[in-house]
Amino acid sequence: MNVKKILAMMLVFSFLVTVGVMQVAAQSTGTENDLDQDQLEMSEPSYQGSITVDGSEYDSISEQEESNALAKLATITADQAKQYAEEAVNGTETASKVELENENGTLVYEVTIGNQEVKIDAGDGSVLHIENTDIEKD
Repeated sequence: MNVKKILAMMLVFSFLVTVGVMQVAAQSTGTENDLDQDQLEMSEPSYQGSITVDGSEYDSISEQEESNALAKLATITADQAKQYAEEAVNGTETASKVELENENGTLVYEVTIGNQEVKIDAGDGSVLHIENTDIEKD
């Protein structure tokens, strides 16, 4: 009888340990996935343009060479991007800066107008994103 009780207690104990280990493993995996997703959201834009760029091919060249190579891929000019961006923010201010960038694999013009950054697709001129730079990110 004592042997039966001991075996039953050992079985219950083994079950509880197994369940506990599974819960810890599930929580750990969930946390890692959450972190990966947070990192992904921080590094990738929530938009996609018409021209994709493989950034790895520009790792070994100067910024000027990269800039020249990206300019060859763009099908609209910086002046056109500036015009589209100014229209997108109701034309109340003029752009102070226009830069052609590889934004995580998407070729965009980043146009600064006052406290806003407007992302313009370097392929078709569409407005991809408008961000108020005065608002702090979490």
